[in-house]
Amino acid sequence: MGKTTLYRELAATLEPRVKAARINGSLVNTGFEVLSATAQGFGLASPPDANTQSLRMDLVGHVEEQTAADRLCLALVDDAHLLDNKALDSLIALAHESGLHLVFFGEVRMVPIIERAASAKGVGWQEIRLTGYGEADARDYLEWRFSQAKYRGRIPFTDNQVKDLVKLSEGLPGRINQMANV
Repeated sequence: MGKTTLYRELAATLEPRVKAARINGSLVNTGFEVLSATAQGFGLASPPDANTQSLRMDLVGHVEEQTAADRLCLALVDDAHLLDNKALDSLIALAHESGLHLVFFGEVRMVPIIERAASAKGVGWQEIRLTGYGEADARDYLEWRFSQAKYRGRIPFTDNQVKDLVKLSEGLPGRINQMANV
């Protein structure tokens, strides 16, 4: 499975004591948009004239209230590599100030940015890298994707085409999907 599938599975299997805000980096990407989406994800009503500072204060208060009630606040961010640097900084600063837990699902290129921001704020973090598929697994994955789309019969790719897909996509499911669609 790829990062988006992992994101969906995690979001669907959270314990009842976890309050989660689900954010899609392809829909929001600035600092204000991300904080606003996080507030909405937690069910907080933000005034129309809210600014970044007031949103952050509201979120800090909310996370602290939830923590006092023995609930964990978690922000899940899919396509986090699409967030601008200020948005990442805003979320990491919020985690530092409030105890909010963050899970970013993104491409490897965002790791140095997170590392710098987390280090600057003294926020601990862990990285889990998903590895790409080899040819056999990529073929199995393509067969599964085609069956999900109700496609009948052999997948419409030769062995050489699957080999090229794996090489060009680095075996990453999201990229395999994009290339297979083309």
